[in-house]
Amino acid sequence: HAVAWAHALSDADPQNPVATALLSNEARAELEKGSMKPERLLTAARRGLDALPQLRRPLGMSESDFTLLNREVNAMLSGAAGTAELHMKDYVSARMYLHNAVYVNANSVQDTYALGLADLNGPDKNPKEGYWYLARAVDLAQGTPEGIEMARFARAQYVKDGGSASNWNDFLASAKPSGNAGRPD
Repeated sequence: HAVAWAHALSDADPQNPVATALLSNEARAELEKGSMKPERLLTAARRGLDALPQLRRPLGMSESDFTLLNREVNAMLSGAAGTAELHMKDYVSARMYLHNAVYVNANSVQDTYALGLADLNGPDKNPKEGYWYLARAVDLAQGTPEGIEMARFARAQYVKDGGSASNWNDFLASAKPSGNAGRPD
């Protein structure tokens, strides 16, 4: 229902960041299937991020709920932009957007996994952080088909890069939720 509402809102107000965030989140799935170009998703996400400061609190919404809405919309748009940048192999820009998304929503499997991949690629790689985020994503997705696939890929990549199985298990243990969820040591 939210996506149908977002389409109607976007038709009425094409610059509305809430509608753009919901539609961008839906478009990420299309990007993963290959039916959307990353440039198109990046343009939409940036447009939403640019419009976010103009978003006004709706009548009847508390200030704290509006702050939460703003943060969630920012995280959705940042995650979409970061995913698009990752697909375009601009790993530095992807990291910037994805750090923002994961900071706001440390339990987002999609953004956490994408941040791990961005950290492991491109200039200024950060393998320690990258593998920590991959381990965190594996933990968050535990028990799902995606989680099994992530776990296989992450472990294989870690071993390929010279790590041992016991060290990978240490990454998995360190990524378990705690007071610093979403942030590697």
